[in-house]
Amino acid sequence: MSLSPEQARDALRDVEQTTRHSATVHGYETMAPYLILWGAIWVVAYSANDLAPRAIGQWAWPVLGTVGWVASMFIGARRKGQSAADAGMWLRWFGVFVAYAVFATAVGAIMHPTSDAQIGAFVPLIVALTYALVGIFFNAMRLTIAGAVIAALTLGGYFYLPSHFMLWMAVVGGGALILAGAWMRQV
Repeated sequence: MSLSPEQARDALRDVEQTTRHSATVHGYETMAPYLILWGAIWVVAYSANDLAPRAIGQWAWPVLGTVGWVASMFIGARRKGQSAADAGMWLRWFGVFVAYAVFATAVGAIMHPTSDAQIGAFVPLIVALTYALVGIFFNAMRLTIAGAVIAALTLGGYFYLPSHFMLWMAVVGGGALILAGAWMRQV
């Protein structure tokens, strides 16, 4: 049995679509535990900043951020079948993190935030931008949507709930990350 050129093109297109879909699903599955982890960190750190800003709030992000990076590395190391290409990808993501950290520090030095809320909004907006860009770049619509939702919720809380912004970010920002991680597991 031979295939017509049209049937062959259709079969190749189907294989290509399946390959892209499989890569997207794998990306979602890979991202889910990180989103849930960082969502939980946001809940705890932003809550500490709201409920006890001077007592523990000032230490919450440095301590929990360090715990989060160590836990993220642990999650990455536990992935089975990690190839050399995956290791190279981790190095690139670390480079992206360093670039964002330098950018955020430079913007802070130039703009001189005058309130904790400004810093508390700026970092999630960078995170939202990152999720949106990664989603666009890797054709992962759920990640793009998660980024847009986090940005919208951050701006909404900053402008409409300034007196409860940190608590808003704990519940809604952290909750959005946790829900996005759970959503990505549902593929």
